Order: sequence, then C-alpha cells, then structure tokens
Amino acid sequence: MSLLSNQLNRHRVWLIVSLCLTAVITLPGAFVATPHIVRWRMMSRINSDESADRQIAFNYIVHHVGDDPRVLATCISLLGIADTDRFLDLMNALDQGGQWRLTVVGDQPWIRWLEILSSDLAEESRILAAQIAADAPKLARNDVVTGMFERLIADSAVDVRYNAMVAMAEMAGAVGPGHPFEAALHRAAGDANPTIARQAWLILGSLRPESGVTANWRDADAHVAPAMLWAAVTTNPDQPRPALDALADQRVSPALRGMAAYMLGMRGRQVAGGGAAEAMFDRLLSRGPGAVNEDNALLYWRVVLTTPPLTASHRYMQSFADPGVAHGALLPVALAAQFRLGSQAPLPPTIVTPAPIHELMALAHAESGDPVDAVPDNAPDMLRMAIVASMRDPVPDDLLPVFDHEAPALRDRACVIAGDRFTPEQNTALIAGLLADYNDRAKMSGAVLAGLTGLQTSLLERKHGREDNPQVQQVMELGLWMQGKRSEFDCAVSLWLTHDDLPTTTILLAKLHRRRAEALDDLLNPRGEPTLDLVELLDHYRWWYVLKHYLPEDAPPFWVWADPHLEQFPIDVLRTWYLVNRHRFRAEGVR
Repeated sequence: MSLLSNQLNRHRVWLIVSLCLTAVITLPGAFVATPHIVRWRMMSRINSDESADRQIAFNYIVHHVGDDPRVLATCISLLGIADTDRFLDLMNALDQGGQWRLTVVGDQPWIRWLEILSSDLAEESRILAAQIAADAPKLARNDVVTGMFERLIADSAVDVRYNAMVAMAEMAGAVGPGHPFEAALHRAAGDANPTIARQAWLILGSLRPESGVTANWRDADAHVAPAMLWAAVTTNPDQPRPALDALADQRVSPALRGMAAYMLGMRGRQVAGGGAAEAMFDRLLSRGPGAVNEDNALLYWRVVLTTPPLTASHRYMQSFADPGVAHGALLPVALAAQFRLGSQAPLPPTIVTPAPIHELMALAHAESGDPVDAVPDNAPDMLRMAIVASMRDPVPDDLLPVFDHEAPALRDRACVIAGDRFTPEQNTALIAGLLADYNDRAKMSGAVLAGLTGLQTSLLERKHGREDNPQVQQVMELGLWMQGKRSEFDCAVSLWLTHDDLPTTTILLAKLHRRRAEALDDLLNPRGEPTLDLVELLDHYRWWYVLKHYLPEDAPPFWVWADPHLEQFPIDVLRTWYLVNRHRFRAEGVR
C-alpha cells in the first residue's frame, strides 16, 4: 500500500513539475507572440475587400505607428504597392499617427503623394502640391517632380500657376546653379497674367545676378515693364544701357523714367552707367527747381535720390535742398535732396523755426548719416532717434522720451538704437530706470532693451514676478526669452503674434534677435501676401532700420525717402530675394 502511494506521489510531483515547466515556457512565449499575431492580423486587413475591416486596420495604425517600429515599417513597405485608394488611406493613418513626414516615409511615397495632389481637380490641392514640394528642395532634380511643375506652370488657374512659380523659385534658390526650372521660369515671365509675369522677372533677376537676362520692356504691360527693366539691369551689371535708354527717352512715362534712374543708383553712391548717367542727371538738374511740376515731380524725386552727392551734379542738387523751395510738388524733391546731400545741403532752421516742413528737412538731414552735434529740446521723436543714431556722443537722456511712445514700432527702434549706441553701463542704468517707471510702455521698452543687451536679467525676473498688467508681463517674458531664458516659450512666441493685445513688431524683433528665420516669414510672407502694410511699417515707422540691423549685406536696399510706389518695388524685390534664399536662412538663421 505504501509502495503504491509512493508511486502516485512521484507521478503527482512529475505532473506538477511538468505543468510548471509548460507554464514557464508557453506563457512568456504567448506573451511575446500575441502582439505579433495581433499586428499580423490587423495589418492583413488593410487589403481586405470589406471597408469595416480596413477601417479597423487603419485605426490600429493610428494608435500604434508612433511606438511600434514594425507597424511603421510595414506601412512604408505597403505604400509602394498599394492602389491609390489604399495608398491615401495609409497616408492618412500615418498622418494621424504623426508619421507622415518625408524624413520618415522616404522620397518615393512622398513624390507619389505630390503626383496625386497635383493631378486633383481641386485648385487648392494643386496649390498645396507646389507648396509642399517647395519644402523639399532635395527633390528638385527628380524627373517626376520637375514634370509636375511643368504641368502646374501651364495650369489654367492663375493661382496654381503663381504658386508653382513661387515654389520653383524657392527650390531653385536652394539647389543653386544648374537647377532644372530655368525654362519654366522664363515661360512664367511671358505669362498673360501681369502679376505672374512681373513676379517671374523679379525671380529671374534674384536667382542669378550674372545671368544676363534681356527683355523688350518698351512693349510690356506697364505693371511688368519696371520688373523687366530691373531684371535686365541687375543681371547685366556692366551693361546698364536699358536703364540709360529709358531715362533718356522722353516718350517713356515719367514714372518708368524715374524707375530707370533708381535702377542706375541701386549700388548706393556709385551710379551704373558712370559718366553717361551723370550727364543725364546733370541735364535734368541744371534746369533747377523751377522746372519741377506736378507731371514730372516723380522723375525729379527719383533722380535726386539716385544722384551721388560727390559728383559735379551736387552743385545743382543744393538748389533743390533749399528749405525756401520746399513746398507743393517740390517738397518731396527737396527732402530727397536734403537726405542725399546731408551736411552739404543748407542746414534747415529747425531749432529757430520748428515748423513741420523744417522738421522734415531736419529729419532728412539727420538720416543722411552725417552726424549732428546735439538733439534739440523740442525735437519730435522720429528726429530725436535719427540724431541719436548718428551723433558722436549720445547719452540715454537724448532718447528717453521715445521709450513710452504709443507706437510699438518706434519703441522697437529706440531699443535697437540704445543697444547699438550706449555703453553697457549706460544701458544697465537705462533698463533699471525704465523697469521702475510707472508707464507701462516704458516698462515694456525696458524689458525689450534688457532682452537685446542681455543685461539686468535678475531685475527683469523680479519685476516680472511683481507685474500685474498681463500685457507688460508677457513682454517681460519675451525679454527673458530674448536673453535665452524661458525656453518653454520657443513655440508659444509665434502664437503670440495672433494676440491683438501684444505688440506684433516687438515679437518680430524678439524672433530676429534670437536668429529665428521664421520671423522673416512672418514679416515678408514670400509665398503669399504680407499681413502687415510694409510700406507703412518700414517707411512711416522707420522699422527698416530695425530690419536692416538683422539682414546680411547682400540684402536689397530700401529707400525711406522715396515715393510710396517706388518703395513698394524694393519691398517686392526684398521679398523675392528672401524667397530664393529662404532655405539658406532656415538652415543658418538670421545674422
């Protein structure tokens, strides 16, 4: 009996051991194998004929593609063989899972997607195809992509053609010489739509400054001719004949003749065309102020802005800069002459007679770059800034009244001037005084100046903690972000641009200071229309001097004393220049 009992006990022990061993082996195996089985079952439903099964598969992808590399790898492998509907379903699932990116899925699926978009009946889809392609310049030399742009640039929809042209320009600028879009851009320059043709000429002139573009500007649409002429002069720097011909031909409109004068002077104080151009300027200016009337004032205005003061012509320009002739049609010509001549012009009696005309003359004189010895006590804020920016030994008290100006753009410029012209010790004391001011605008200026200079960080932190005005508090946070603090605001700062209660230009200044290239996107919007009135901002508020502070030396110039129509032209040139250099800025940041 005991023998039988012992045998049963041994069998029972072995049975328990066997079951334990089975559990030890099979349970982990099942734990490991089950996800594979589930994954296989889910992914196999992608090709099911039942839409419900496919939806289950795509829901699974959305939830797991971000944390399961094998799900992602399977999706990518299927992208190449799936039919169009399955491809789009996979693409949408990857997109919802945060993985539909060129760097993740690779070139071929991305190009296939662009092909689908560019062939869609909806204009918005075809425009989107061009814009998405522009973000991937490495695809510029792909035959499918270049073929896509050949179709889009010939599209029946104006907006599609325009966006295709802009995208090609951006990609061509990133690729550099030998880009495949030369012929397509030349076709765009002949587009029946004047807006497209004009922009195409600006692009051709910006892409390859030595390319030698020529055009029949005489027979062109009035909207297109200045861009044609500009491209011809820009890409033939040693052959300014088109501009000389336009300036000399009295049958050409005064506006276009004036534009030709501007183009001859785009190099600053060196005039293209040398003696021939100066002889033409002499013939016009020798007639004196009495020759100026409503019809030709625009021509004289632009010729005066172009004529270098250190030439024989400046003896004629002095008569135009006389404050006594600064009225009516001659006023802008006189201001331009004062700006161009600086200290060589008759000094306007601003201090003696602070009349508006004399203040304008004084401002033109101060902005010429020739230093003025002192700031008049009654100087308006714009004049005050211009003098402090160039005077020999400025002190913070000279600039103090501007820091509480109601226009943020003027406060921005005051902060930039202070950062450039005052010593660290002066700015340390200035920031402390501004942050302690009862005026909210002054406190915001103090925060921005602290951000620009990197000074008074601890004080700014303390003031931020005690501030009860939400607007001032956020500008203080912006100042700390400019100093490299508050990294948690890296993404939020762009969203602040949508807040009506925060100063837009100050946020742009902060982003420029932090070398964020998207600040130029926000300001110039080269792919669309600017959201700000750039002529008003850069000229009326003189924000050009803020922007210029952060642009490289090869950036196109802007003339603050030009007429509004002429000012719009260099703004368009600047936006085009940024468009073709956009990928360089995004890689390197602003300077």
